[in-house]
Amino acid sequence: MDSLVLRSVNSDTTLTFTGRTGEHYEVRVDTGNCGAKRIVETPPYLNNLGPARLFRDAACHCKGWEGSKSWESSKGELRLEITTDRVGHVFVVVQVGSDFCETSDYSGPDPWRIVAQITLEAGQLKTVARQMKSWFSRV
Repeated sequence: MDSLVLRSVNSDTTLTFTGRTGEHYEVRVDTGNCGAKRIVETPPYLNNLGPARLFRDAACHCKGWEGSKSWESSKGELRLEITTDRVGHVFVVVQVGSDFCETSDYSGPDPWRIVAQITLEAGQLKTVARQMKSWFSRV
C-alpha cells in the first residue's frame, strides 16, 4: 500500500498519507477548493504509530464518546482531532501546515496552515484503523 486515503462521506475532502521513507512521510489534504501537502517527521524515539493508535482508540469506542480524541506530530506539521455525534458520524478535523505547535522552534517567515474536516461513518472506523496500522507499520 503506497498511499492511504481517507475520503469524506459528504464532500470531496480527502486526506492522503504517502511517500513513507524511514522517519518521514508526506501528508496531503485536498478540499476540492484548496489543498496543501507537508512532509511529516516521525523520529524513531517517538511513537510513529500515533495516527494509527488514534484511529484504533476511536474504533474501540465506535458507538461514540464525549469530547475529542487527538494526535499531533512532534513538530506540529500535522494535527488530527476526532469527535462524534449521536447519530454515528465521525468528524476528523485535519490541520496541516508549517510547524505550529506551541513548543515549535519554527522560524519560517510566513507560517501557514490549512484546516479541513473529513466526515466518516462510525462503521468505517475499524477498517480505517486497520489500514492506518498497516500503513504506519511499514518501514
